[in-house]
Amino acid sequence: MKRKKVLRPLRIEKYVKRFEKNQKARDLIEKLDRQIKTVFGVDVEIQSLRRTLFGFALQDVYDFISIVFTFFLISCLLFVLYARISILFGLILLPSVTTMPIAVLSIRTRKFKKQFKQDLLDTIETMIQGFKCGLVVEQVLEYIAESQENLVTPFIKEINLRLLAGQSLKEASLQVSSKTLSSEFERMCRIFNLRSVTISHIAETLSVLAENIYEEEKTEIETLADKLNVRFTLIMLAGYVIPFLILVTYPLVMMFSKYNFFGG
Repeated sequence: MKRKKVLRPLRIEKYVKRFEKNQKARDLIEKLDRQIKTVFGVDVEIQSLRRTLFGFALQDVYDFISIVFTFFLISCLLFVLYARISILFGLILLPSVTTMPIAVLSIRTRKFKKQFKQDLLDTIETMIQGFKCGLVVEQVLEYIAESQENLVTPFIKEINLRLLAGQSLKEASLQVSSKTLSSEFERMCRIFNLRSVTISHIAETLSVLAENIYEEEKTEIETLADKLNVRFTLIMLAGYVIPFLILVTYPLVMMFSKYNFFGG
């Protein structure tokens, strides 16, 4: 099988590690590293995710920072070339090219979280149905891992593998939940780790969680609709209303100015 060729970014890991002496910088780097590994499917088997960024292999935060640095060097080269034509264009090009990897990561993260939340709703509904049929947590997780195919499934499969390896349900679910970038998944794990309550109580609590997720999505859609309405209004003002007012008032202004000019 022919392997797909990928580019390797310049490694500047040793320079980045100097900043890890600061606790805030270390926390930021660790958070970004977790985000990259999840969104690009580095340590989670998600077939639908691409593992490259602009053709560069991406495995961790150091690769990402190296890619950003590479794009910075490219933007500097373009700035030198285009500055001869227009310094302003060069100044615009410099930050635009440099921030392209950051923008792509942000877009892919937002897309991942949105899709994950939608798939999580389906997963929770399946869990609730399983609990109503009398299955225990481990059986429900196994059923989902075998029968469901969405963005949540690989994480459920990993929980199952950890259970088979001898980890407790609590330990396995909490370790996997940190990979999902989803607070809702973490809450779900805490719910089915409640061993002091009955299965029916777990199902009821999951129903409340599903309802909360649904309400959050509904609120997000309404907020987006409001923003679109504002943007549409601005577009109408800029594209139609203001030109129309100019078209109507311009002849009047010219007429009055001409009248005053001749002293009428």
